[in-house]
Amino acid sequence: MGIVVVSGHFDPLHRGHVEHIKKASKLGDCLFVIVGSDAQLKRKYGYVLQPLSKRIERILRKAPFVQGVIVSVDKDGTQ
Repeated sequence: MGIVVVSGHFDPLHRGHVEHIKKASKLGDCLFVIVGSDAQLKRKYGYVLQPLSKRIERILRKAPFVQGVIVSVDKDGTQ
């Protein structure tokens, strides 16, 4: 079928995120998740609830079928 990509901050990862990721996984053969960096969260919201490493760990634990996690590096806020 193809490659599927979903993205978000996932701070914190909740049931709705997991359901979205599961549904996306059915749309192709390979699923990647793009996660917003801590710097992006700080710029957008002014704070980070869970550090990036914890968010990635939780995504991979709750959605072990994910092929990989990519950290979004948006330096100018244009994401």
